[in-house]
Amino acid sequence: MLPVTPKKELCEVTKGVAVLLQELITLLPNIMEVESQNGEEKYAADIFSIKEAQARISSFIHKTPVFTSESLDALSGRRLYFKCELYQKGGAFKFRGACNAVFSLNDNQAAKGVITHSSGNHAAALALAAKLRGIPAYIIIPKNAPKCKVENVVRYGGQIIGCEPNMQSRESTAAKVLEETGAVLLHPYNDGRIISGQGTISLELLEQAPQIDTIIAPISGGGLISGVALAAKFINPAIRILAAEPKGANDAAQSKAAGKIITLPETNTVADGLRAFLGDLTWPIVRDFVDDVITVEDNEIIEAMKLCYEILKVAVEPSGAIGLAAVLSNGFKNNQAFKDCSHIVFECFEMEVESQNGEEKYAADIFSIKEAQARISSFIHKTPVFSSESLDALSGRRLYFKCELYQKGGAFKFRGACNAVFSLSDDQAAKGVITHSSGNHAAALALAAKLRGIPAYIIIPKNAPKCKVENVARYGGQIIRCEPNMQSRESTAAKVLEETGAVLLHSYNDGRTISGQGTISLELLEQAPQIDTIIAPISGVALAAKFINPAIRILAAEPKGANDAAQSKAAGKIITLPETNTVADGLRAFLGDLTWPIVRDFVDDVITVEDNEIIEAMKLCYEILKVAVEPSGAIGLAAVLSNGFKKNQAFKDCRHIGIILSGGNVDLGTLWESFERR
Repeated sequence: MLPVTPKKELCEVTKGVAVLLQELITLLPNIMEVESQNGEEKYAADIFSIKEAQARISSFIHKTPVFTSESLDALSGRRLYFKCELYQKGGAFKFRGACNAVFSLNDNQAAKGVITHSSGNHAAALALAAKLRGIPAYIIIPKNAPKCKVENVVRYGGQIIGCEPNMQSRESTAAKVLEETGAVLLHPYNDGRIISGQGTISLELLEQAPQIDTIIAPISGGGLISGVALAAKFINPAIRILAAEPKGANDAAQSKAAGKIITLPETNTVADGLRAFLGDLTWPIVRDFVDDVITVEDNEIIEAMKLCYEILKVAVEPSGAIGLAAVLSNGFKNNQAFKDCSHIVFECFEMEVESQNGEEKYAADIFSIKEAQARISSFIHKTPVFSSESLDALSGRRLYFKCELYQKGGAFKFRGACNAVFSLSDDQAAKGVITHSSGNHAAALALAAKLRGIPAYIIIPKNAPKCKVENVARYGGQIIRCEPNMQSRESTAAKVLEETGAVLLHSYNDGRTISGQGTISLELLEQAPQIDTIIAPISGVALAAKFINPAIRILAAEPKGANDAAQSKAAGKIITLPETNTVADGLRAFLGDLTWPIVRDFVDDVITVEDNEIIEAMKLCYEILKVAVEPSGAIGLAAVLSNGFKKNQAFKDCRHIGIILSGGNVDLGTLWESFERR
């Protein structure tokens, strides 16, 4: 039996509801602002669709970091915040919109797939989002599109359909595929679902840095700035939204001035990601929510890119650097309308994983390193970090020793080998893996292959130390002998490759290997976040560490008798030596075409040390740390104790130093001889 509510209580409830309704009516203009100011057009997105997008895509996207820089603050005279969408999946903010659009589809729509015509970041982002949902992505790409952009789409599983390099061919090809497949056409920016996805940037940003009073974002088709502006203005109506645009593609500035969409007969700018024109869905939002457009010259954009590389240590393309270019421009600095813009954020996006010369690509990045960590975490050891007050006193610094000698296989090499082996598809893996090496990589690859249950063919020179051959055999590697020269190693590997169809995995010049080694930094900077400097034999450590802390200093340690890296850094190109002569036999290899761009751009300096300094460091590791390291593993300590390091004023701020004890399987006979020579 239900209780009867007294009349007095009912009246109070009714009054409460009335008050609540009155408050809701008062708030409605702020909450339901989906009408444009002219009262006719509707906006393609709003705060509700953006919050729905956030809930929909949060498990798929990265919550990207916000960087700051005192140097750039001083240069601009403002407090600057950099929202780093270059670290988004796919390398750009585009993945947010594409992901929201793909996961907005109902099951019947999704089953037929999605389609777009694009050769840029939207194409790759859509392919990746479709892959995550397990549906087809048909990407119409002009035949003259850059190879790297085509490869991005293929990497993410997109089905490429070529067309002629003009808009008519792109659209007619898309229409034909649309008719054949029934797929859903998703425009790169002129779509409410895309705009809503991009708007999630503001939801994150204003939670990470609520003190911001100004947002500067690039503008092209308007999808990014539309979503950003809608969300930001809802959270803080007083916030200022500024668009940054190249003078050679200033259609948005002209459109704002004219009060209608202006398209240009042609565009001319280094920022090729900003050549699109506003769409009928993005224009009303830009018109009503973007406060002003700042145009900048190409030389200002290039200078901003340079500052991003040198100070922030982030690799952005011109389109991603334009926000910084805008705030450093005279047009901004001298404009009294912007004098109150004191806390400014930039959208840094579109990380083209290319080196500074615009041709080579980095073989790994923070995403591949994090993927490697997820892939191999159940197989590897999370190695400990040791410290020693005695060695701190000896060096005059606080030292942290990352003990990769306690990794499976006895060296850091297992991380890279494990990631490479478990990156292979089942079809690739079934035929096995192959390498030519007699060192730690050979043993690591044999162990990783054993864990996956596949063959490992290891080409080993006939004169290799018995202990190293035994290591490979211990882990189940199939040993194939060759003559002790590179020509024989490579020809033997080629023959086995032809016979077996196995996958050849290089010991260091491979992105999968570099990514695996980079997981060391992810662990180390979690274990000892106070570190300001890392000293290591050269590996993927630099990429991960610079992402986590752009200000961190990465130093390479190298024997003077095998100083090709030092010479290469000085020359700005790969230098190989006619011969090497060092006790650190694990450090006699030369830089590869994949490792060199990373070393060139991310390693701050190379410290070279004498063999007697390496042996002394080994002795200290034995006597004080109680760890048995080979010469290659002790070289980091040798470097920090060397006079070249201690007396160099450039290193005086290196106070908390992480040293990678890389590990390795020691040939004791060679080791004793080295001690005797000393």
